[in-house]
Amino acid sequence: MKYTPMTQETRDAVKTTQAYNLVIQDEARPAVELSNASGALGGGLIAAAIDSSINDDRALGAFGVAAPLLNSTLDVNFRKLIVEEMNPVLVSEFNASSAEQAEARLLRDKDVKAKITQLKEGEAFLYLSTFYQFHDDFKVLQFETVANLYIAKEGKRSATKPDYRNTFTYISDQVGTGSVNSINLWNENNAALYRSTIKDSLTQIRKMLEADIKVEKNEACLGGTKYHTFNVLGKVHAKGTVISKENNRVLLRNKNGALVHTTNDLLGKPVKKLCGA
Repeated sequence: MKYTPMTQETRDAVKTTQAYNLVIQDEARPAVELSNASGALGGGLIAAAIDSSINDDRALGAFGVAAPLLNSTLDVNFRKLIVEEMNPVLVSEFNASSAEQAEARLLRDKDVKAKITQLKEGEAFLYLSTFYQFHDDFKVLQFETVANLYIAKEGKRSATKPDYRNTFTYISDQVGTGSVNSINLWNENNAALYRSTIKDSLTQIRKMLEADIKVEKNEACLGGTKYHTFNVLGKVHAKGTVISKENNRVLLRNKNGALVHTTNDLLGKPVKKLCGA
């Protein structure tokens, strides 16, 4: 689904909001780049079986590498931390009801539709979903939050077209040379770097959401650039405009509207004509 910017009409229509803040995982997922043998071999059952076998082996190996860090951070309650960071914004900007920690149950499409169709005039449903995972052989920790806001206004509700939608991504600085070396660095001093990265990621995602729900953004454009993020198949190449810079960190607005807080190390070549495009 594409970016749906906040409008004054949407802001004015929201009187009260039911927020569902989802974090489906209990810990950071290890870096497992999925096999794509089926694509290379043209599909079919044999290729799919190869993919499944390779992916199972990779997952077991990745969890083995990550085990020391995961075991030493069992006390990290990410669901509680994200609620503590986000709730003040949800309450002040959306008059949302609060919870002590994020939800763990994934809502099915029919569950979301039911919540939306039950909305009364001026009521809204805000669905936040956050996922975080190691990438690039444990050198990078990436967080992604997707926000969807649905409103009942003028007697109309839509479960397929949110009144506001965007994605917020935080990509950590690169740590170590990969695999065990990176995990050891994340895990030093009672996982101090891992813990501080989680805290910074939530702060930056909260700031991105706060900025993005403003109707008048007045964003700077310091130039266009290529950059990359990550998914289960590896690097994802993208283009965007630089909104701000601080030390080795940059805030980008992707061409599709998403906001990305990342490191200079993941930037590529400059791209002309993106500002004002």
